[in-house]
Amino acid sequence: ERGTAKLLSVPLNTYHNKNKSSVAPNTPPLASSPPFFPPDAIADTGCTGHFLSTNIAHIHCQPTVPGINVVLPDGRTITSSHITELNIPSLPPAARTAHIFPGLSNGSLISIGQLCDHGCTATFTSDTVRIELNNTVVLRGGRSPYTRLWTLDSPVTPNPPATELHAPVHDKNFANHLGDHSGTLADRIAFVHASLFSPQLSTWCKAIDEGRLTTFPDITSAQVKRHPPQSVPMVKGHLDQQRSNLRSTKPKVTLSASVDPDDINFDTNPVVQDPPAARTQFLYADFAEVTGKIFTDPTGRFVTTSSSGNAYMLVVYDYDSNFIHVEAMKNRTGPEILSAYKRAHAMLSSKGLRPQLQHLDNEASTALQQFMSSVDIDFQLAPPHVHRRNAAERAIRTFKNHFIAGLCSTDKNFPLHLWDHLLPQAIMTLNLLRGSRINPNLSSWAQLHGSFDYNCTPLAPPGIRVLVHEKPTIRRTWAPHAADGWYVGPAMNHYRCYRVWIRETTSERISDTLTWFPSQVKMPSTSSRDTIVAAAHDLAHALAHPSPTSPLSPLSVHEREALSQLSDIFSKAANPVDSSLPVAPTATLSPPTASTSSPRQVRFRDPVTESLPRVPTATAAPPQSLPRVPPPNSEAETYKLVTCNPRQARRRAARKLKEKISASTSVVPTQATPAPVVPSPKVPTPPHSHGTRLQAARYPGHSFDSANTVVDPNSGATLEYSKLKNSEQGPEWIQAAANEMGRLSQGVKPNMPTGTDTMHFIPHTAKPHDRKATYLKIVAAIKPHKAEKYRIRFTVGGDRIEYNGPTSTPTAALPAIKILVNSVISTKGARFMTCDLKDFYLGTPLPVYEYMRIPAVHIPDCIMEQYKLAPLIHKGNVLVEIRKGMYGLPHAGRIVNDRLIDHLALDGYHQAKHTPGFFTHETRPISFSLVVDDFGVKYVGREHAEHLLHCLEKLYTVTTDWTGALYCGLTFTWNYEQRHVDMAMPGYVDKALQRFQHPSPARPQHSPHAWVPPSYGVKIQLTNETDLSPPLDKAGITRLQEVIGTLLYYARAVDSTMLVALGTLASAQTKGTEATAEAVTQLLNYSATHPDATVRYHASDMHLHVHSDASYLSESKARSRAGGIFFLSSAPIKNLKPNSKPPPLNGAIHTHCSIMKSVLSSATEAELGALFFNAKDGVELRTTLEAMGHPQLATPIQTDNECASGIVNNTVKQRRSKAIDMRFYWIKDRVKQGQFNVHWRKGTDNLADYFTKHHLPSHHQIM
Repeated sequence: ERGTAKLLSVPLNTYHNKNKSSVAPNTPPLASSPPFFPPDAIADTGCTGHFLSTNIAHIHCQPTVPGINVVLPDGRTITSSHITELNIPSLPPAARTAHIFPGLSNGSLISIGQLCDHGCTATFTSDTVRIELNNTVVLRGGRSPYTRLWTLDSPVTPNPPATELHAPVHDKNFANHLGDHSGTLADRIAFVHASLFSPQLSTWCKAIDEGRLTTFPDITSAQVKRHPPQSVPMVKGHLDQQRSNLRSTKPKVTLSASVDPDDINFDTNPVVQDPPAARTQFLYADFAEVTGKIFTDPTGRFVTTSSSGNAYMLVVYDYDSNFIHVEAMKNRTGPEILSAYKRAHAMLSSKGLRPQLQHLDNEASTALQQFMSSVDIDFQLAPPHVHRRNAAERAIRTFKNHFIAGLCSTDKNFPLHLWDHLLPQAIMTLNLLRGSRINPNLSSWAQLHGSFDYNCTPLAPPGIRVLVHEKPTIRRTWAPHAADGWYVGPAMNHYRCYRVWIRETTSERISDTLTWFPSQVKMPSTSSRDTIVAAAHDLAHALAHPSPTSPLSPLSVHEREALSQLSDIFSKAANPVDSSLPVAPTATLSPPTASTSSPRQVRFRDPVTESLPRVPTATAAPPQSLPRVPPPNSEAETYKLVTCNPRQARRRAARKLKEKISASTSVVPTQATPAPVVPSPKVPTPPHSHGTRLQAARYPGHSFDSANTVVDPNSGATLEYSKLKNSEQGPEWIQAAANEMGRLSQGVKPNMPTGTDTMHFIPHTAKPHDRKATYLKIVAAIKPHKAEKYRIRFTVGGDRIEYNGPTSTPTAALPAIKILVNSVISTKGARFMTCDLKDFYLGTPLPVYEYMRIPAVHIPDCIMEQYKLAPLIHKGNVLVEIRKGMYGLPHAGRIVNDRLIDHLALDGYHQAKHTPGFFTHETRPISFSLVVDDFGVKYVGREHAEHLLHCLEKLYTVTTDWTGALYCGLTFTWNYEQRHVDMAMPGYVDKALQRFQHPSPARPQHSPHAWVPPSYGVKIQLTNETDLSPPLDKAGITRLQEVIGTLLYYARAVDSTMLVALGTLASAQTKGTEATAEAVTQLLNYSATHPDATVRYHASDMHLHVHSDASYLSESKARSRAGGIFFLSSAPIKNLKPNSKPPPLNGAIHTHCSIMKSVLSSATEAELGALFFNAKDGVELRTTLEAMGHPQLATPIQTDNECASGIVNNTVKQRRSKAIDMRFYWIKDRVKQGQFNVHWRKGTDNLADYFTKHHLPSHHQIM
């Protein structure tokens, strides 16, 4: 109702105009005047009041708090900031009252209802509008030939910007100047044709003639016929087999009248007329029977899997609207098809076309049939092997032709794994060309989604390479102003914006400022003549619609005649007749050629703010910013490469490899110039830090590439050797493979005369009949710290090996390594160094020989020639006999470890009895931890470390690092003078984020998990709601498990703040849902915000201290969580009291964070269970400390539950607590034995509380 606080603007029907008003993303609290706005106001009969932007002349403006709320036709709400009056003194005050809305970014709305309620009369004709009061014209206006809306010529604000005087009036609602500004008409036609996914010309012309593309640039079907685009993608997508009987040689009698070719009017010289009315507020009355029929059918597998995991599509055809809809799917399983069907059903139902009758193929899952029955959809299955009953088959063909044509029009380097990002524009353009059965005057798209406005949502050909403007608020000071990307479609919910896939972040971004670099079509440009024609449009419009509120004096008769003549002149100039253009030939098609001129920035821009490009014309590619992921591989999958003939693809790859090898004779071995065994390392690209915008890189570039796998920057997939050898670094990888084969066999000439004799090449007939040959797995890695940066390792397929002996190998645990580090910094004069054994697995003889087949295609040419392997090839493989330990053998680790232990014992080094992987010497002050072939050595006196090295060098090749900076993936920064050491894992999180293709978060995330605030004061505390979100598919579960496994080692090593979130995710990893996937996203965002954690250890007395805590019923299924933190500090006090001085804190050597499987009956039982689990971990740590020479007193365990402390210390009398799990009483025995001293202290002093529950983000920042 008028006068209420909430005003409604109701359109005539659902096809409202999107240009009518748009809401800015952030409405300011005050009515600040925008820099540019169109000077006209829209005469609105559906608006209940005068709603102004800040460009209309107004007086007596006053702020209003609170402002009134107005609901727009699309459901959004905007709020007024000021109340004011129109600056039209002839109107009564009540008719002048208006409200200012900063959110109206497209113009002002003048309420016809408000004017008429106060004595005014409004007269509308087909071209004009007139507002009268007491037979006097107050306002006058005209109807825009482009928007088909009546506008009032109203005064503008004083002192407008100078550029507004030259702004084109008629283009105020257009998103670009393609309608009137283009180099040639043929270029404009070709560009729009490619933007529509290169449809058939007959289909396009029919859509133009029937008024389905009214808001597109002024292009008529006659112009398309006169200048048909020479589109190769159109032919590739729509070319079909020629029909039979078209030119039969049989004589045929025809009785058709002759047609004079001169009578066919192709409109060779058309004059552009006013475009037909846009379908806004369009009333169409007719009787149409709505059947509610839909047809669905899944497509076959797409040529490649998208980066989102999609490989199939579900095509949905709605009969009534003639609409073809497509949903991407990961597979063709029943749950995935059901999920896609639900999305399509929800979309159609929300648009008022609820399906009633479903036609589908004979194959339909039970779940899908049950869902259709639950939503009252009758379904009919087509007979087996009779597909013509299902209209979706024809819809699939139509969509495939349309989509293939669009894929063929993409850039030749467009990554094909982004194909599902192109689907929204493909669906929209296809349905814009199709007519609705319900309303023949509407397109299928308009029938469902309303009128499409090209001016608000511009289109461009798919897959164009673009440069995206980096906003000053997010780019660094000296960073480039643009980022490389690919255009993938329009941003439908944003005004004149585009969806772009950014290479650096490997994610999609919405941007309003782009520079285009098309390769298939020419980008329309703007000439001076086009600017003059646009100005002529504006002058003709202004002269034809003079403003009655102009401050100038009335015109004389002579002035009116002169202006009338000028109007005629400008009208002719605004509609020039170009008769000099020749008719384009239609006999043959030639492929388009890329423009050789420098690329111009043709943004779809606001004509008022930019009559010329704001950014200068680019003459060269801008410098690239430092990428978070490596630059894309030039051999990334494209549509052309994937769909070509397989034989052609193999020939292309072989030819390219041959060219690279011939161009790199200094690297690839030849007879004249032999290749070096160790290729020279290249300088890696520095990493991109995942912190705030101004955060600098804190670690060298090699930390970015320190992981063991080579990752494709486009898809995040691990690259295999078969692809790496054909890449730009192919010669280096081939040489690395030659070095590996020479190392395993008898060397490679000339730089490796001998090898390890691990394997021998034999004929396939030499293998014993009772032995099986396994396969080869090639592992590629980049090792910047090693002598060979590009490393290839030949690994045996261990699952095919038959071995019944022991295979497990004892190694040092992570807490033992941390204790050893603390021991070094706490022992006077002690130092730390590391060493590793080269080819550790390759020197131990096997008790029984094994056999393996190596594909001949993976054997470098130099190896083939040196060992004369051509005669040994059998079925494409060369057989080798493995005589010594090799990577991948299930028992290789055990036999080489046994050999190493026996060898160390000869020089007095022995492994601790109860601490695997820790060794001491019989007499020397030296000890070390062993993890496979990596030694972390604590020594007091360099001569003792050299004694160990001399012992190892008798049997192995040893690499040493006397700084002890890197061990087991941990980076140590030693400060022996101040007696502390920092432990970190730089670059680990960056590599993980790259692997999972996770972009940097838009805003910092300071909490690794979601937090639900507790309801304090409520008597009944309800449990969390059951997760009812859809379950994850197999790929989603796999990704969840990979994220957990990758981050778990990092969390246990240096960043324990992730443990609670990882524990919750791990408990749901087998039955993950979409809510679980959201939790994973939050954890990755937290990792990106805080990528590099550091733990500092100080020198101490090496006595163990423990804090224990538990949270009761804090996890799902009524389970509780136990937490504990273990650190080394001073000697404990014997008689601990609550007010005793706490020991100095130190970095944690171990953190316990687990969910107790049993359902516990009380908080006391939960606390007792936490003491039990922490004490069990403490026993192992005490044993390790004593093995390293640090005897322990009774280890103090701090708890904040007095009852649990009393039960353990026998200071309380048990009654109901006798039902507590009996295994928890184990801690009582350990306390009596003097191993532990459990004491109570208030909860605020308990550090373990952090690891028992989910906390709010501010608490994480404090920690």
